[in-house]
This record gives sequence, structure tokens and C-alpha cells, in this order.
Amino acid sequence: MSPKKRSRSSPKAGVTATQALDAAHMIATAMNAANADTPVTTGGGGGHCGAFAPCGPAESGVTHDEKDVKARGTVEQRPKLPSDLEGLVLHSTVIAPDVIGIRCMAAHPNGMEMIVVREDGSIVLYGIDIFQNVPHFERIRHTGGRVNRTITRVRYLPYGRSLFLASYLSGQLVVYCGETLSPLHVHQRTGGAIWDFCVVGECIYAAMADGSWQQLRAENNGSVPKLTMQRIIPKVSGADRALSVCGSEQWAIAAGTDDAGNVVAWRLPREEERSDNNTTATTNNNRRRVDNMNNNPPGGRPISLSDHEALWTSRLPKGMGLCCAVSGGVNGGAPVVAVGTSMGDVVLFDARHGHVLKTFTHHKGPVSTLVSSGGVLYASGWHESLRSYRCAADGEWFPAEVKRRTHYHEASELLVQEQQQLIFSAARDGTVMYAPIGSLFTSPAMYLSVTTQQFAFAKSKNVLLQTRRGRIEGFRTDAALRHWMPLFAYKVYGKFHIQGLWCDERLHYMLFATDERAALLRVCWRDGAEDALKLGRIEEVVALPAGRGVLDCCFTQHNDKNSDAAACESCYMLLDDTVVHITLAEGYPVVATSIRSSDAESVVDIRPNRLLLDTGKNNSITVCGLRGRLTCCVAPDGTIDPSSFVWSQESTRMAVSVPALRHHSPSTFVALTNNTRYMAGLGTRSPSLLPRTLPHDVRFIARIPPLDKSVAGFKHETLRFLACFSRGLMYVTESSWYMLQRCSVEAAFVLDGDEQLLLLVRNLEGTLEALPMCWKVRRFGN
Repeated sequence: MSPKKRSRSSPKAGVTATQALDAAHMIATAMNAANADTPVTTGGGGGHCGAFAPCGPAESGVTHDEKDVKARGTVEQRPKLPSDLEGLVLHSTVIAPDVIGIRCMAAHPNGMEMIVVREDGSIVLYGIDIFQNVPHFERIRHTGGRVNRTITRVRYLPYGRSLFLASYLSGQLVVYCGETLSPLHVHQRTGGAIWDFCVVGECIYAAMADGSWQQLRAENNGSVPKLTMQRIIPKVSGADRALSVCGSEQWAIAAGTDDAGNVVAWRLPREEERSDNNTTATTNNNRRRVDNMNNNPPGGRPISLSDHEALWTSRLPKGMGLCCAVSGGVNGGAPVVAVGTSMGDVVLFDARHGHVLKTFTHHKGPVSTLVSSGGVLYASGWHESLRSYRCAADGEWFPAEVKRRTHYHEASELLVQEQQQLIFSAARDGTVMYAPIGSLFTSPAMYLSVTTQQFAFAKSKNVLLQTRRGRIEGFRTDAALRHWMPLFAYKVYGKFHIQGLWCDERLHYMLFATDERAALLRVCWRDGAEDALKLGRIEEVVALPAGRGVLDCCFTQHNDKNSDAAACESCYMLLDDTVVHITLAEGYPVVATSIRSSDAESVVDIRPNRLLLDTGKNNSITVCGLRGRLTCCVAPDGTIDPSSFVWSQESTRMAVSVPALRHHSPSTFVALTNNTRYMAGLGTRSPSLLPRTLPHDVRFIARIPPLDKSVAGFKHETLRFLACFSRGLMYVTESSWYMLQRCSVEAAFVLDGDEQLLLLVRNLEGTLEALPMCWKVRRFGN
């Protein structure tokens, strides 16, 4: 929900979010969350508003009678849904959201991927798929982050392979792999913390805490890229630290700001300038080599590390520059250096001479982010309103448009994806606003909630697990499924944050993962108190190195649950190139099986991200990846058979094992194959194609039994699903799909008995309470 649609009045709920966090939490529908006496089941019973009632945005300036007429017309046009959907879905807001702001982000030059860095140091990789002119985001993988490690800026490097560079307050520049999010090279020199950096062609400029700007070069000759120091632009006397830096390869200029209010500009090195004509570029490079040889004869003074071609140094009228950007006017107009200040001003300098051309004082707080695209400047900051500045035909800059109330907290970075013509705005409330540049100020924007809070559900005990602030928290429900009650909290010690969390159905085992290790926890229950959920202790039984992180995990029981044979339970962990099998028995033997093929013609790297288990007659494991798929058989004791590997080069995204409701049947594998169409029954002899118009960010959460033939008026299709996507909940069949309700689903689980589905939706009120209270001053003050 856009922040501007939130009412300014205080919530009228009978139980505030603070009380709900400290005591019991209410399971309620999104339409009637405040009524504690209303049953939590949805549908036509009880006389309350069901979850499948139409839920759309409020229309301003429309009378009550007009709304009734429009509502009746909408109901008449909406297709009639089967009656067996009533009472099927339960809703609950997230009990205690783990709110972490976004620090910075970067978009891949090809427009297909995006990196989001949060304030706890975690990195989230999203895939971007433009389908039906709408961007769809898929979270491919993420890291957990590390304590006291803050990333200040992240940018992709201009090379063929996917690499990005991140700067730390600890003074490190780290080159990461854009696919595995693993560090490849670390560069650290004197100069202290790195507050900002920019990539201009093959040149990297970093703003250092000692007040200088360092010029580096990335060498990608070998398998591991390396950074080398080339120059140091000295600081201006009186400054303590450099705050920002920007550059333009087109105008061959770089500029930076410091905490003393200085703005420094210098020309890019001659060898970094490029020409559109290759012949001219080669001739110019040869001339420069001759000039360098003449200027530096044998025995002469060598070029100093601080040698650079300074252009000008200017000073801001007031405040200090927090961000800067180089922009050109329309039709190749004169370039300017735009500086956002701590006093809320946007100051434009002549890029050639350093004169102040214009000062705009429209922002209500410090301007902390600037971006230029197509001769237009976009600015935002502490007061999250987004403003644009344009250049007229006569070269005069003027304030153009404003978009108010874009976030609930200050904007941390603006980003423009040139290829897809999208603009992104990240904020400290954990959301990313995105919109096409052409309709940014004329149409409502869309939002992506960035969270890595992990959830798991023990179906046999109706216990919900979640991660928050380095803890694993467990909550159970009462017998009537009305309240959440705290059960336990397990603290994970170490320097790394929790990256993943999984558990088995009976909550006998839990597995958590960080960027450093993965640990299997055994949950011991007190004898005779199983129904009362009395915990004895939680102990760590297995600890393994996590490599580059655990991508997915599954718990399974190999023999029939109703048989008299001893239970044989296993835990499977998916790593980048290995599947780890842990037998849940005394001794906990661990077997690691490589999933890389030795045959050069086979699929070597499928970029795995999901692990699916088939617990039918033929036990098998399917590893789904962005570049292919692997299927293998499993022995009766759970051991993987490497000789049964079957490779497929079919791209598999959004893969999930969908559980069945109301009847005991095996799960159905559903995935988006070859980035074109969803397929149900993946890996079976007769898979079924789902509607071609399904959005490409759909997550299937449950399969519904086919309709009884006695039900008239409906097509009796064998495949029926409940799914969620970025807009809400949907009902999907083989030939069509319908949107049921608008909501932001963070997790979905099948309750005990396989009769109902639990949806965890975003807790906006709890999110706002977790934010610093200055957001209220920003929103409603002044």
C-alpha cells in the first residue's frame, strides 16, 4: 500500500500493535483484523466480511450511493467462484516484523537482475522479468549479513561476467560474484572508511574518510578480478572526510564533495577518455603514449601518485554536500554538477568553470540521493518526497515535478535502469518504489517490500517459527485458532545474522543457516506433555560449514507414516554445488553429494535455488535452477544415488512443491519453465500447462481437490490452485485465473489436518512501530 493512502488518524483497532507484540496476537482477516470475537475463518459464515470479498483502493470524491452502485456493478462483472473456497483460508499478520532499512542498491546493465543491500549488511539478489509491460521480481538468493559490517555503496562492474563492487565503512572494497554473492577479491589501503564510490568506464573513484578521493582500476585478466591503486586526489585543506563522488565518461569529468562544504572537480585521466570513432581513439592513444614518453624521459621525475588534472574547486553557500551527480542539458546542453546539501538545497555548478548556476530550496530536509537520466535530475532524501529538475531549451534549469509521500522513512538511494527505463527509490522503511520513468509523476507507483525474515511452520503442532534480531522465536495457537502465544526463543550467537530457517512437521528438528555455518537443532519435549507443548531443551547436534550459504532445505520421512517399521527421517540441504544429506538418527551421519557433472557436454552450473522432494512410490529429488534442472533417485535410507542423475537444460524458475488440501495425495511440482509459461506436474509423464497470462512472480501455495460433478455451473477441471503474487491472493485453474484479494503475503502454510491454509500477510502497523519515530514528524509535522 502506498504511504499516501494511509489515514492520518490513529488506528481504531481494539488491540494496539504494541500490546499484540507483548501479549497474544490476533489471527484475523485483513478486512476485520480488529474484532477479537469474530471467528478467524473466512467466507460467508458468521455475518462478517470474508477474505474473498472485493478489496480495492478507496475512491476519493465518490458518495456512498455511488460506491454502492459501482460495487454492485463490479460484483455482477466478477466471475462466480466455487463455494468450496469459503472457509478455506485463514489470515494473520506477521507477529513481530523484523524491519531493516535499505542502504543502497544497484541494477545490472542488462536490466535482468538487481542487488539490494540492507543496513545489517545482507545482500539480496532479485531477478527482474518484464512480462506484459509489468516488472516482476523474483528473490533468487540472499545473504544473512554480519554484525558491524556496513556497506555504503554497491555498483556493477562493466565486464562480461556478472561482478559487482561493494564499499564498506571498514575501508574495504570487495568484488563479489553477481550469481553466488560470494566475495572474490578484497582491496584495502590507507584512508579509512569509504563513504561513496562511483564507476566511470574502467575507472573507480572512492570518497575516503581522510578527505581524499582515490582512483582505482579493476583488472579482470584472470579468473579473480583485482583492484589496483592509480591516483589519489588530495583533500582540500580544512576538510575531515570526503562524502560523495560522481563522474561522467561522456563529459570526461569527475567531482566530489566533503564535510567542509567544498566541491572539487577534476578531469578524467586521458587514457580513460573514449571516442566513438575507433580509429580516432587508436590515434589519440598513440599520441598520448608519445606525449608521455616526451614528458617523462629516462632519468626524469616519475609521475606522482597524486598527479591529476584539476578543473576547479568551489564552495557551497551553506551546509555540506551529501551527494552529487553530473548531468547534461537537453540536446547536448552544457553539463552541470548537481550537489544535494545537508540544508535541503540542490545546487547546480557549471561543470567547466565551477560557477553556481542555480540553487533550489524546495526540499524539507537534507538531500541524500541524486540521479541523472536523460537530462533530468531526480532528488530525494530525509523528507522522502521525490522531485525532478529539468533544463529548458535556453539552458535554464527549473523545478519540474514532485511526487509526495513515497515512503514511510527517508529515501536512501535513487537508481535509474536505462535499458528498461525504470526508476527505483529505496528507503529505510525496507521498501523499494519502482515506476516507469515516463509515468513516474502521473501514475501511482508500485512497491517491493524487501525482507529476509524467515518463517517455518510445524504442522503437527501448529507452531510458527520466525527469525528476528538474531533469535528463533516460536509461537503456538490456542485450540480455537484465535490467538498467537509465545512458546520459546532461541538465541543464535556469533558474528553472522540468520540467513535461513527450516523445521520438520513435528518440530523435533530445526535447521538454521548463516553465511558462516549451518546448524541442526534437536527439540526435546518433556515426557507426557506433548499436547501441552512443554519444551525440555533445544540442543545443537550438527554444525557444518555453509560454504556460500544454504539455498534450500527439506525434511522428509522415507517410510510410510502408518507402517510399523521404524521411522527413517532425513534432512537435505542444497548448496551451490552439493546436496548434503543428514540422517536424523543417533550419530547423525552426514553425506555430501556433488551435483556438478564431470562430462563437459552436460550441464555444469545450473545456478540451483530450489530443492524439491517426491515422496511417492519412487523417491526422488529434483534440484531446480535458473539454467537447468537435475533429477536423481533416493535409496530407502535416504542416500542419493549419483548414477541416477538426469540433467535437463530447461530453465526452471519459481519452482515449488505444492501441498494438497482436503485429501491425502502427493505434492504437485509447479514451476515457470523457460521463462515463458507455468507448468504443473513437473517431472511427470503428462505435465499440464497453466494459463499463459499468469504473472511471472506467482507463488503457488496449495492445491484444491477437483470439484464434485454434482456442482453445477462450473467447469470440472482437475487442477485447481491457490497462489499469491505481488498484488495479492489468486485462484488458478488450467484455463483461467482470478484475483481473490489484495494483500502482501509473506508466507503460507497448510494447517494440521490439511483442511485449511494459513496466510501470513505484511504487518504494516508493526512495521511502522519498529521504525524510528521521526517518520511521524516527517509525515505529519510542519
